[in-house]
Order: sequence, then structure tokens, then C-alpha cells
Amino acid sequence: MQEDRNEDQSQGKDGAPVAGESSPLRVALDLRLIHHSGIGSYLRGLLAGFAELRAPVLWTLIGPRCEVPSSLHIERWIDFDAPPYSLKEFRQYPALGDVDLFHFPHYNLPLTDVRHRLVTVYDLFHLRYGSIPKRIYQRFFLSRLAWTKTPVITIARKTREELLAQTGIAAGRVTTIPLGPGRPIPHESEPIGPGGLRLQGEEALSPPWFLAVGIDKPHKNMEFLLATMALWYRRRPDAPPLVWVGASPENLPRRAASVPAHARTKILLRPYQPDHVLEQLYAGAEALIFPSVDEGFGFPPLEAMTRGVPVICSRRRPMTDLLGDAPLWFDPKDSATLWRALDRLTDEAGLRSEAIERGRLQAAKLSWLHTARETFALYTRLTGKDAARSY
Repeated sequence: MQEDRNEDQSQGKDGAPVAGESSPLRVALDLRLIHHSGIGSYLRGLLAGFAELRAPVLWTLIGPRCEVPSSLHIERWIDFDAPPYSLKEFRQYPALGDVDLFHFPHYNLPLTDVRHRLVTVYDLFHLRYGSIPKRIYQRFFLSRLAWTKTPVITIARKTREELLAQTGIAAGRVTTIPLGPGRPIPHESEPIGPGGLRLQGEEALSPPWFLAVGIDKPHKNMEFLLATMALWYRRRPDAPPLVWVGASPENLPRRAASVPAHARTKILLRPYQPDHVLEQLYAGAEALIFPSVDEGFGFPPLEAMTRGVPVICSRRRPMTDLLGDAPLWFDPKDSATLWRALDRLTDEAGLRSEAIERGRLQAAKLSWLHTARETFALYTRLTGKDAARSY
């Protein structure tokens, strides 16, 4: 554990330390999970939103050095690389110094001596799907948030309702702040050439294809998707193939073996792909199919909508709260409802264009700027500091 005591204060484009406030908020934020998928998307999006907001915040960032928006005003960067969920993370957390608030982006808040704390809780999946040790671990830390009266951000109303039902946390301490629509669209994306897209040096894949994006966990419901699509391809052998991105390498052989012989050229299972390849997969997608039965927020449908890709989505919360009437909905336990959605998108003239337009309009209702603005308002409310300004 090492602390970088050199107070490297970044400057904005105008060279000023912080614009608009003589007494900015000093906020510490843990970035150790910034390269992960879910929490990492939250951290990257939140910082991008704050960079656009240009709020009067001096940041203390915790974790290995990484790329952050250049317009953020960084007072200090503390190098700390303890693994998540480790005893070192909990017991040996570095001293944060004179900060107004410590924002920890996960439920397992470490031991810290600061004026104010804030935790973001995404879901209660360990309680529902985890092993017994994981369930005990999450139960302990959620109870600890209640004992310490720590304020909590939830990213969807569904999680807030579950958190209040499962813990003793007072309702007034839980604030729901929705997120932006996933990863931003890159300024430049490599086009798909005439030879198609090559995944890991294999035979080129030519668009269009149906796309599924998600890790191989029970709540993602991929077993249902593979079985349903295999039966659909028996009836619609000329339909575009399905590409599932996110299959775990250790489970991939077993998953591939479960695909019937007639569908093995139609259902392609791939590990998670780097961002530039994922962008190409979105670019060639006929539609995104999202079969999840449970989510904390659910970025892939929103990412698809911002990129002009229709979405066929399971009718489950929080997706029904977030996506409005934009997707074609189906019951994630009833194959026939997914077949009907696929048939409609394939056969009904004009439906795909309508779904694309509805999706763009729905995704535009969310933004990382709004997430940052609401988070900053919560920072000022919790600390009692008058940092109000016009944006």
C-alpha cells in the first residue's frame, strides 16, 4: 500500500484550479474497478459526466493510475491495489486525508475515518444467486450500511425496493440515480469490410446477425436463449445467425456441445470481446436479444438503442422501467413469445425502422451528465456545503 503524497492538482483548459467556487467539495472516489464491465461502466460514465458538468469538485482518486477525463481537478491520487472483497481492502484502506465525502462504488464499504460516506449499490445478486459464503458476505456488509447509517445510491427503483425490503436501511438514506446509456459511441469505429468480421482469427462472419451480450451467469438466462434459438432455426434456417458475446471460456465447450447439430452453424458462442470488436458487432446486428431475468440496470439494450439497433427484450424489471415501449418484449420463460418477436421483426415491413426510432428516443432520456448532476446534488446535500452554481 503506497500513497502518492504529491498533490498533483490538474488544471482545466483555462489553467484555473477550479472554476466558479472558492471552496469546492473535496470528494474521494475508489477507481479500482474502473476496468470492469458493470461497475467500471458506472465509474467511467460518472467521471465523464462530471467532466462535462464542470462541477466544483477536487477529487482524491484511489487505485492504480488509469486514464480519466483531463478536465477533472485531481487533488491527489492514492495508489492502492488491494483485490476487491479482500481483508486488505477492508482493514488496510489508505488514509484519505481532509476530504468532505468518500464515495465507495460498491456495497462492501471499507474501514475509513472520514466526515461523510456514500455507497453505490447495484443489485442484491449475491443474496439470490451467490454461494453461501457470498450470501453471508453481502448480508453482513448491507447490514453494516444500516448500522453505520451510511447513505446509499441505487441505480434503479427495483434495487431500491429490494434493498429496503431486505435490510434495515432507512428509506430516507437511499437515493435512486439512474445511469447513462452505457458506453459512449466512439468518434471513429472501424467499418466491417466486405470480407465480414473475423472473431479470433476464425472464418469471417458477414452481417447481419442477431446479437446477445452478457456474461454466463444464471440470471442472464443464456441457456433459455440457446435452446429457444436452436428450435427457431429449425423452422427458419435462412434467418441470420446468433452471436453470443460473453460466454465464459471455461463453460464455452459445454455450452457449444449443448447446441443441436442443425444449429451449430447458426449459433456462435464467443468470449467477451474488446470494445472495438463489440462496436463492429453492434454495427452488423439485425437486433439485440436480451433474455435476462434479473438486472441491476442492464446496459446492452441501451447501448444497442443509441447505436440504432432494435432490441428484443425480456419483460422484467428494471428493463420495463427503463426502456418504455421501445423494445419488442417477450416472456423470458416462454420460448413461443420470443419466437413471435423474432418472426415479427423478420417479417413485418417497417417494424425494424420503428423499433430503431423508438429506441433512439428512449435512450436519449438518459445521460451521464444527468447522473453526475444528481450525484453532485447529493454530495452537497450530504456534506451540507453550499456548492450551488448554474450549469
